[in-house]
Amino acid sequence: MDPKIENIRERAHEIWLSEGRPEGRHDQHWAQAESELSGGSSWPSVSSAAVPPPEDPQSKTAEAQGDSPAGAPGENQPS
Repeated sequence: MDPKIENIRERAHEIWLSEGRPEGRHDQHWAQAESELSGGSSWPSVSSAAVPPPEDPQSKTAEAQGDSPAGAPGENQPS
């Protein structure tokens, strides 16, 4: 398959997922993906809100041990 078409297909799928998998919008998703990948707008504009930022592995370790990083919400700080 043409790599350009495959990239558009993958991006259209990401848009579809980020919008909650609506039915009957494949043409709009395809057109948006085409536009984004051709430089028509910055991308990933739709999926950026749906994809959480990567987590800090150290914060997960601290949470598992019951520790809070310095200044974390919930930590008692002198006023």
